[in-house]
Amino acid sequence: MTASGQTGVTLGLERIVWFLAHVLPSDPRDKLRVVHVAGTNGKGSVCALVSEALTAAGYNVGTFNSPHFLEPYDAVRIQNTAIPATEYTHLQSWIRTLDSTQTDKLSIFEQTTVLALWWFAQSDVDVAVVEVGMGGLRDATNVFSSVRNGIGSLVQCICPVDEDHLGMIGNNIEEIALEKSGIMRPGSWIVVANQERSEAFHKIRQEAHRTSPGRIINVRRQPTTDIHVPNFVIDSSDVPGHVRASSELPSWATFKGTGKRCLRVKYPPSPETYLKSTKPKEPQSKQPTKSKTEVDLPLELPGYYQAGNASVAFYALDVLRTHYGFTRLTDSAIQVGFQNVRWPGRLSWLNIAHRALIPGASDARSESPNDT
Repeated sequence: MTASGQTGVTLGLERIVWFLAHVLPSDPRDKLRVVHVAGTNGKGSVCALVSEALTAAGYNVGTFNSPHFLEPYDAVRIQNTAIPATEYTHLQSWIRTLDSTQTDKLSIFEQTTVLALWWFAQSDVDVAVVEVGMGGLRDATNVFSSVRNGIGSLVQCICPVDEDHLGMIGNNIEEIALEKSGIMRPGSWIVVANQERSEAFHKIRQEAHRTSPGRIINVRRQPTTDIHVPNFVIDSSDVPGHVRASSELPSWATFKGTGKRCLRVKYPPSPETYLKSTKPKEPQSKQPTKSKTEVDLPLELPGYYQAGNASVAFYALDVLRTHYGFTRLTDSAIQVGFQNVRWPGRLSWLNIAHRALIPGASDARSESPNDT
């Protein structure tokens, strides 16, 4: 995006950082705790899973996705409810008026990012779950600092990386992986998804070690395939959020009636989970002393790859409860959130005249149902 109201892409942070820090009445970043999600495939699903689990646990959650689904305002949500269209229009007009006084105008996406962050801060969200728009390092969402006094980018998730936006964020897979790794912050926790492209994995690992050694969770070493669990039940007695009824669940959530489609994960992460670094490690907080625990996570979203997305989301949530005081994130709350999740417009079955599978992802790997 270039000048206000015009299309085109100009990556960079100078305009939006100046606007947040010097043009707005106050900087919304000073109030926000953030889960930041980058990658080529799975970003939206991971954001949806993390947001639903936090909501089920009773937290006030802001979510910002890119691109929007049907209308621009539906990309900006609190408790999975989009900002009212009238409020979106009002804030958009206000931001554009402020921007009209600036020499270097915000792009449309930068305006929307400012709008989302301002609304979240004014609404006193407990946490903001933010999806990168394009790339990472120079993306308009990459404006958060390392954690200071509990504020900033708490966790960065790097979902599977492939050759998207070639020539814009990189000319090969290594350059693209480097660009997406640009959201990493020193001292924060980094969750790295299983990467099918080894070149991407090695570049992400290198950047993770350089940025925040000793605080890296490698999902490559964790289960990322689904299983069926007979007689699956969630004990939701201590969960504030609503539980989606079994009768509302989609057909792909079971294995032909033989059990619930789940991902079985273990936590806390074992020492082998952390990527070995050749550099000296910085002092790190102690790992939890609790014994190893298994939890079955219901998989409601279609596509074989959703088990991998669920694994990334779970370990990001486990970091929040273990290291940042989100103690209401019990296993049951996470299960309820994962059962409640919906992510329309990506890979969806629609009953029109005939049953139709509608792919809406930007990458072919994200559109393959495989097991649905």
